[in-house]
Amino acid sequence: MTSLADFLSVHRDALVERFKARVEQTLAPRGLSSSELEDHLPDFLEAVTEAIRDDAWPPARVFAHDATAEQHGRQRLRVGFDLDALTREYGLLRDCIFELLEEQGVMPSLRELRILSDCVSAATADSVTQYVAYSQGRQREGEERLQAIIDNAPAAIYVTDVEGRCLVANRRLESIFGLSKEAILGRTDYERLPKEVADVTRGNDRRVLAENRPLQVEEVIPQADGLHTYISLKFPLHDAEGRPNAVGGISTDITERIQAQQALRETQQRLRTVLSHLPVILWAIDARGVVTLMEGKGVERAGLKADTFVGQSLFELFQGMSWVVTNVRRALAGEEFVAEEEGEGRWFEVHYIPHRSAAGVVEGAMGLTLDVTERKRTQDFQQRLLGIVGHDIRNPISAISLSAVTLLKQEGLPQGYLRPLQRIASSADRIEKLVATLLDFTRVQFGQPLPLQYERVVLGTLAEQVCDEVRGASPRARVELTVTGDTRGAWDPGRLMQVMGNLLTNALRHGQPEAPVRVSCQGEEGAVTFEVHNEGAPIPEAVQAQLFKPFRGGEQARAHAREGLGLGLYIVREIVTAHGGTVTFESTAERGTTFTVRLPREPVAGA
Repeated sequence: MTSLADFLSVHRDALVERFKARVEQTLAPRGLSSSELEDHLPDFLEAVTEAIRDDAWPPARVFAHDATAEQHGRQRLRVGFDLDALTREYGLLRDCIFELLEEQGVMPSLRELRILSDCVSAATADSVTQYVAYSQGRQREGEERLQAIIDNAPAAIYVTDVEGRCLVANRRLESIFGLSKEAILGRTDYERLPKEVADVTRGNDRRVLAENRPLQVEEVIPQADGLHTYISLKFPLHDAEGRPNAVGGISTDITERIQAQQALRETQQRLRTVLSHLPVILWAIDARGVVTLMEGKGVERAGLKADTFVGQSLFELFQGMSWVVTNVRRALAGEEFVAEEEGEGRWFEVHYIPHRSAAGVVEGAMGLTLDVTERKRTQDFQQRLLGIVGHDIRNPISAISLSAVTLLKQEGLPQGYLRPLQRIASSADRIEKLVATLLDFTRVQFGQPLPLQYERVVLGTLAEQVCDEVRGASPRARVELTVTGDTRGAWDPGRLMQVMGNLLTNALRHGQPEAPVRVSCQGEEGAVTFEVHNEGAPIPEAVQAQLFKPFRGGEQARAHAREGLGLGLYIVREIVTAHGGTVTFESTAERGTTFTVRLPREPVAGA
């Protein structure tokens, strides 16, 4: 008689292949590899063979807690065997052994068969025990991992039963109510919320259970720092028969979003209120040129209706105005600019601004349209006035001045005519200067540069001429001039004499009559400085801030209004700035008043 141990040793590989084929057909999940099906079976057969050969008895006591069987139980859980399949596969192995014994005509002893059967039973018990323990461990790990996930979620996550008792809660829910998890679990909303609030939350839960479908609602929950608004997604959980027996919920705090939306709505309303009172048009278009926004009082003033524009294409609305279409295309191409456009007798200043996405792609354009018709008319009037002042008034004044000077040069002029002719010549000269000042002021207001004629001149020489002219016009005036250093440079001599004359005249007018006015020219490296100083009361602080503004001469200027327009210092600053220079002043009771002009020796680009 062949021993069972020898039989198992000889036919081990055949038994393994038969077992693998049978398990794959009847018990194993699909897609397992040959090695996964085999697992620790050869080692198990080797251990059984040794137990039979050693005549171990009782074998279950010797074979119990075999490491091979325990590892097999964990492996079967990992690859997807259920517990029933694990239990049956050891019986399947025993069947494979009996079948092969029968085919080979081998009849083992009863004792050998009992040892084999006890080894299979012990291995089954060990594998099942390890399978269950490993499965429970994985389940605990999964539960702990799930709890860690929901605890670290920014939203409140919870589960309540049909009675409203809380079954699951995360840390966020604890922080909302200021309670520990133990104080929340097993309790209802009525035990932690005001009744009117709990009525709402429980009503939403009952609706989920009754309708057996998810529900998204806003719920307002009182907290320690005030009311908070939550967007809550509630959904049914089902028992084994598919009946809803609990409610799961995820609640996200949207209080800040609600407040931001409210602030945005208030800002938009304020903007609409402002726009409704301003003569402007605020508009926006998408990438196709379709109007998405048009608001502002300017819509009504322009005789338009916003609702006829929104949703319409500007390319179609203005297809007869090629310049408008061209400007819209420029803005959609990414160009930002300002254009003047005329339509139906009115002029508009249109600011085009491309609208770009976060990636920098132009998604449309927006803009502001101002009705500048009245400004345009005013500018046209000013231009005509400038022409009148510059030509139609200046020419007659020049003729009067020339005639008066000519008559004064004639010999034998009656004594009674001399003084009137001198007054005529002096008045004509003064009017000529006022007209020149008005022309300069108007040019600057129109944004035009002051005309400059650069020459190579000596500033000290120009200062001597101006001082001589002032002394001749005012014999009692005391003017002292000091020139030091190299004062040569490239400037407009007529304009600089105008600057010197204005500053010197102001100094004589506002200084102490008995004190001299001191004028100095000083050459420096790359620049020349011109100063005019007078003694006397300082310029009031309230006047100093407005000193270089047009028509802002203060009380002193108003006292001498008959002698000028209040534009002298304004024109001084514009002339000096046009040369690329600066003009400053200092005025105190102790040191008097000093105006300082600093000019670069050569013309400055862009000045």
